[in-house]
Amino acid sequence: MRKKEHLNSIIEICPVRNVVARFGNKWALLVILVLSEAESTRYNDLLRKIPDISSRVLASTLKNLLADGLVFRNSYQEVPPRVEYGLTDTGRTLVPIILQLTDWAQKNMKTIIEHRRAAQAMSKPLQEMTLEELWELFPITLEPHRPEWAEWAREEIDALSEVLRAYAPTVTHVGSTAIEGIKAKPIVDILVEVGQSADFEDIRVALEQSGYICMAVAGERMSFNKGYTPQGYAERVFHVHLRRAGDNDEIAFRDYLRAHPEAASRYERLKKDLAERYRNNRDAYTEAKTDFVAEILRAARS
Repeated sequence: MRKKEHLNSIIEICPVRNVVARFGNKWALLVILVLSEAESTRYNDLLRKIPDISSRVLASTLKNLLADGLVFRNSYQEVPPRVEYGLTDTGRTLVPIILQLTDWAQKNMKTIIEHRRAAQAMSKPLQEMTLEELWELFPITLEPHRPEWAEWAREEIDALSEVLRAYAPTVTHVGSTAIEGIKAKPIVDILVEVGQSADFEDIRVALEQSGYICMAVAGERMSFNKGYTPQGYAERVFHVHLRRAGDNDEIAFRDYLRAHPEAASRYERLKKDLAERYRNNRDAYTEAKTDFVAEILRAARS
């Protein structure tokens, strides 16, 4: 009830809004906090203690606070003239409120900044976002294995096989979502292998016309995704890895972990640790798995 009364007073009584609006100015809050450290402070000391403020802005801020009766001003007839400012009793009642607001801001700053970045990113097409913006919008999260991932993979494999039927592709479900019993990012990885004569640029056009976004090109490798939106992940998210036939280490890696549960458990533990450290840095997350992947591939080929 008390909160509703406060809200009504702000909405209905214009002077209340007028007073509260004064503290939408960050400089007013800083000046009050600095003045709270002493009975009075010289003008030049205020400038020194608030290094980002200009003399013009400080003078204007003090003028407003004086007009509100929150600050007093004493002038001394000295050479050179000395002017000091301090908080009135009314002004000092604001200090604990400002400190509470400061504590709240410090506790919630990270979350607020993340939401601001996400809101900014939503106004851009994915292709125009920086890596940092993409990583903020699409953090690394791990989920327990979900049986529907296999079904989603089968449906997408059928769709891809139809789109690329002219290239006789081999299409395979790979990645952690293809390994039961371990946590995975909720992204279904699919490997597409085509023959040496297949034109990658033609395949790129065909996939993009089918709703995929080309995210990376490196030699005779292309990476595509689907299910990434400016608002975040869609319900179903796919990564498609386009390769030449035989460039398929992902299959050997998947099959070894399927056959060796203890290795799969080690991989899961590694991913959990890396996901905590690199939640918003996909490149670092992937790079940190390199040694483990190489170890498993050596074991798979031995």
